[in-house]
Amino acid sequence: MDRIRLPWEAGSFFVLNPRPFRAEEEGYVMAMKQDPRPRKGPWWQEGVDLSELDWTPLPSGELSGKQRGHLKSLAHKLRPVARIGQEGITPGVISEIRKQLLHHELIKVKWADLSSEEGPKKEQARQLARRVGAHFVQLLGHNVVLYRAPDAGAMEDGRAPKIRLP
Repeated sequence: MDRIRLPWEAGSFFVLNPRPFRAEEEGYVMAMKQDPRPRKGPWWQEGVDLSELDWTPLPSGELSGKQRGHLKSLAHKLRPVARIGQEGITPGVISEIRKQLLHHELIKVKWADLSSEEGPKKEQARQLARRVGAHFVQLLGHNVVLYRAPDAGAMEDGRAPKIRLP
């Protein structure tokens, strides 16, 4: 067997364990404790039927300037959680944005082909917000920030709102 050189010796590399430990070879029995309870995913993956939910913006009406400013400051550090590509706004994109809004309340959406040929960009972003049932907060480049307060059903389940508006 070759001698293991120490890290400070010339031309050496440090080996923590020249032979990995194998429990079966050493006669150990590896036992995993089985959880008798059925595994349950997070609440947003429990097969929620999105068509049954009320997707009207909550609270109704527009956000005030102070509320929008607060949400903009919170959205600054967010990364986009959904992307709208060349296909545009498809039913799959809408359902994904709705799922993300159920989980996060405040999201950023990257819109790759947002062009001014189809009308003003801000109006396109507001139209997207109306279609997913959220408030339009900000359009910055190709990123759209959307906000949706949790509905009453989510609060009854014990999930308090993550964002408190001023």
